[in-house]
Amino acid sequence: MRTLSAALTTILFLGITPVGAANVATTSDAPPEILERIDLPEDLAALTVSTDGSRAAWAVPLGGPKGQSAIFRSGGPSTTESTTVRGQIKDLLFLEDGRLLGLLFRPAKKWEGDTYLISWAPEAPKSERVMRVPPSSSDLDHWPARQGIVIACRNEIRTLLEPDMRSGPVFMVPGSNLAITTMGSSSLVWVGQEDGIVLVDLSAPSGREPMTALARQPAPAAVVGLADYPDGSTTLVRLTDGRLFRASLDPPGFEAHGSADHIVRLAKSAGGPPIASAPRRPAPEPPETAVAERHVEPDTEAPEPTDPEPVPVVEHTRDKPTIEPKTETVAVKAPDTPKPEPATQPVAVRTPDKPKVEATPEPSTLRYQLHGKLTGAVGLVREVVLLGPDNILEEAARLQPDEEGRWGIERLAPGRYRVQVDGGGGRVLVADPRLVLVEVGTEPTEAPEIRIVRAF
Repeated sequence: MRTLSAALTTILFLGITPVGAANVATTSDAPPEILERIDLPEDLAALTVSTDGSRAAWAVPLGGPKGQSAIFRSGGPSTTESTTVRGQIKDLLFLEDGRLLGLLFRPAKKWEGDTYLISWAPEAPKSERVMRVPPSSSDLDHWPARQGIVIACRNEIRTLLEPDMRSGPVFMVPGSNLAITTMGSSSLVWVGQEDGIVLVDLSAPSGREPMTALARQPAPAAVVGLADYPDGSTTLVRLTDGRLFRASLDPPGFEAHGSADHIVRLAKSAGGPPIASAPRRPAPEPPETAVAERHVEPDTEAPEPTDPEPVPVVEHTRDKPTIEPKTETVAVKAPDTPKPEPATQPVAVRTPDKPKVEATPEPSTLRYQLHGKLTGAVGLVREVVLLGPDNILEEAARLQPDEEGRWGIERLAPGRYRVQVDGGGGRVLVADPRLVLVEVGTEPTEAPEIRIVRAF
């Protein structure tokens, strides 16, 4: 490492600061003060700064036969080595609660390797493994619109919802997605790929179909870093060769902006970009519904998914009193005039109303690709764990059941999955059955019911 000299100055019009042996680009003319108090090596693997600019964390590859990495954290003049982990750190990200997240990749001889999402609690020396994510996972960013995080993966964008990091919607974005950044607090997201950047809207329903690209901007090399400016309308783009560009939508532009070894994201703007709703349909209600409701509801423009059960029930209970008096008057006239049977007409009108009530979709879990229900002492269950597909050593997802024990996941690769429950904190659950095996295909599948007996 090189010692930071007091003579080093910030190049304000570029927002690039020499920090030790590394040049760091930020999305502000006044970079966080924490960057002026630390030394960074030239072979930096990942760098992040907390949204308030008071803390920094970075990873350095150590090499060796185990391919280890060292993670450092700093919140003041002193620097503390947090831990040494086996594998390669792809990206780091501070959460609002002070936790530090990291993407840890461990290569393998016979397959691509495994990538894990790991975390460090504030001041904790050791990391904790959160979950296994797709091996191609390469970049993290905050998702303020849903209080979660987004992960750039090959052909898709994965999401996790805070604070428990449960699985959120999966969005299909074809290509090698190498970088990602949300635009302010809006639902718009820039995705960096090998030939440029793509803009998508995460308020649209997720599913198996590729998302519609709202904008595309070619780049002369692969995009490996993205960071939005505080106003949410401009994005800093870093290519694999270190060149920087500034991308904007209003007005459209993609201009050269110097070069740097790394770029640092700062706090997201509270309001988001002023053009957040411009690329979408002009009607205001569908985007709001898509953001407020779960993305598993595909018909965001229809009123049914917003509140499927109460709406039809209220309407038909009001209709019944108006129909019943007609049937009563018909019943009185029937004995007096047996031949004329106009009563059959009101009865015929009333019978089609019944299927309308019965046709109302009842459990929303039917829209999940895999769903199920727990019974018994449901409150003892912390998570429902899915292992697979076709491999009990691979963890597919961890899901939190609701108060009634229902759980579901929107998208899974076809195959056989093992479903079991976890009590958390070392607590062992007694369940009947202890686990279930479910074959998942292209159609929605319901897992057998699991009854929670007790915990010890």
